[in-house]
Amino acid sequence: MVLQKIALSFLIRNFSGVVILTTRVKSHTMGSTMMEEKSMSGIKYYRDPNVPFFEIKSCKSGIHASRRHVHEEFSLGVVMQGASLVRSTAQDFLVEQGSVIMIPPGTIHQCNPRDLKHWQFQMLYLKADWVDSLLDTKPVNLYISVKPLLRKEFWQMLRLFRLLQENLPEIQKETQLITELQSFFDFESCFQQKPNLSPVNPQSMQKVRDYIQDHFWEKFNLDDLADIAGLNKFHVVHCFKTAYQTTPHAFQTMLRINFAKQQLQKQRDESIMAIAQDAGFFDQSHFVKAFKQYLGTTPLEYRLGH
Repeated sequence: MVLQKIALSFLIRNFSGVVILTTRVKSHTMGSTMMEEKSMSGIKYYRDPNVPFFEIKSCKSGIHASRRHVHEEFSLGVVMQGASLVRSTAQDFLVEQGSVIMIPPGTIHQCNPRDLKHWQFQMLYLKADWVDSLLDTKPVNLYISVKPLLRKEFWQMLRLFRLLQENLPEIQKETQLITELQSFFDFESCFQQKPNLSPVNPQSMQKVRDYIQDHFWEKFNLDDLADIAGLNKFHVVHCFKTAYQTTPHAFQTMLRINFAKQQLQKQRDESIMAIAQDAGFFDQSHFVKAFKQYLGTTPLEYRLGH
């Protein structure tokens, strides 16, 4: 079962001194997936146990932590509305609507919104060991960084937050996150050391491509592909995209869609749900959505020739 939790989110977490108001817990069962929500006066957390290296916090005004605190994770926050002064031991930072802030793990800080009634943000917490695994060596001397986002960057960031909270396969979420972080590393000065990207090795990428082609209907993750290529996950995504102009997960989805197309034509009596499962999709709604994204029509419409 997949357990997904929603509760608090931004430059803060639960810690002593926070007054927690009423708590509401909801549990939903969707196929083999169970989702649990926790809501605390406009603040929600989201977690996906199948992708345990991230957590999302969303805040729409209301309760807020005011004491100095520290996170063990890398904290990436996007301000939706309002402004806040973020105090650290080194200096103070002003974060406003449309800006992003990165707070390295272990950095003591305090967030002071100007107006709680008009203060909205989303925070992505990334486990430090997962971020370290994307780099050749562990980053040092990191510091808080704030950057105003262009409109395109802002919506791109919100799209990432939304995608990470959808009921999607582990490899799709991790691939999307790594892809976005590649552009983040390019502009974010708080990472003094950028990943030292290896040159593309045609043989190793061919091995990865062959594996995906031979196992496209199976569930595998980026760790599996990294082992095959002899690279870390960041390099696998980068090198595969350089070699084939697409990510490993997108390539897997293409193969699944092509297989489903053939089955829809050949197996006229087989249900769409059965074909979705044979192709490797974990539920019919995800299959229909992906099919329409690639072909512009639903599986049923394709089968009927509409």
